[in-house]
Amino acid sequence: TVRKEIVMAFDTRLEQSRWLERAEKVISYHCLEANLANCSLERVPKYFFLNSNLVAINLARNFMREYEEDPSRRIPTRTIGWINNLPLFQHLTSLSLSDNSLEDFPVSLCSALSLEELDLSCNGLRRVKQDIRNLSSLRTLLLHSNQLTSLPLEIIELKQLSTVVIAFNKFVEIPPALLELPELTVLIASGNYITNIPEDIQSIRNLQHLDVRMNRINTKLPRHFSQLSALGRVNFRGNRIPELSLKRFSVAQMINCSENAIRSLTISNNRELQQLIANANKISHFSIVHGPELLSIIDLSKNELSSLPDSLCELP
Repeated sequence: TVRKEIVMAFDTRLEQSRWLERAEKVISYHCLEANLANCSLERVPKYFFLNSNLVAINLARNFMREYEEDPSRRIPTRTIGWINNLPLFQHLTSLSLSDNSLEDFPVSLCSALSLEELDLSCNGLRRVKQDIRNLSSLRTLLLHSNQLTSLPLEIIELKQLSTVVIAFNKFVEIPPALLELPELTVLIASGNYITNIPEDIQSIRNLQHLDVRMNRINTKLPRHFSQLSALGRVNFRGNRIPELSLKRFSVAQMINCSENAIRSLTISNNRELQQLIANANKISHFSIVHGPELLSIIDLSKNELSSLPDSLCELP
């Protein structure tokens, strides 16, 4: 590779400052986001690295790889554009490497310290490396549709993490590390092999959205579940839950508990409830105590009810 240098000389400092002003304007016109999805790329085109202002790069559905130096080469290959080079974008806050057939966690990304959103979904990842602890600015981590069975405890150090999606992996439990993230507001863990909700789930005190549908939960909810005082949306669809007390969802707006094994259901003290989806259970008793004023949708189809409570007609 031939390195080219350009030397510029100015007669006066005024002339130099004017040129710098014009150059700064040209740079400011550079886009802040690059969508390179579905381009059959193995590397990012090198001219993209001329724009140091990029804050978001979408590389989904490509063939991106980390570069590994061949020790048999006497002279290292000086190519650019691999995953290893992405941390060169020092202002990068959002990166998607979804659906790139990655089998190993790209450790080099853990040097991209400005990242706030990282999408590694739809790959073949089997583990997440401990180095992820370095991404201290990370707020959103998308890991769905991989082959993961656990997450490293080092994730505890990501104090800003608020959204985690681990759906459609091979988890048999909600990873313990996630229970130590007090700022976590969204947890999507659907389509795994989870058999219960952990007793200390209430430690995620700011949790607003919990999705554990299509798992294998076959136990009652833990008694401290009601301490999740910010939980507004919860989805238990497609499990084997035998009993569900709605009293534990005092501020929930949407509850989906369809396709379980629930036999009795009572709406009580659910003042914020707007939607209750409870079809395809074994419900033979349904009652309403203190009906919520905002309730607009109730689905009790495919159950074992012989009648509905009169209080249902009294709802606003």
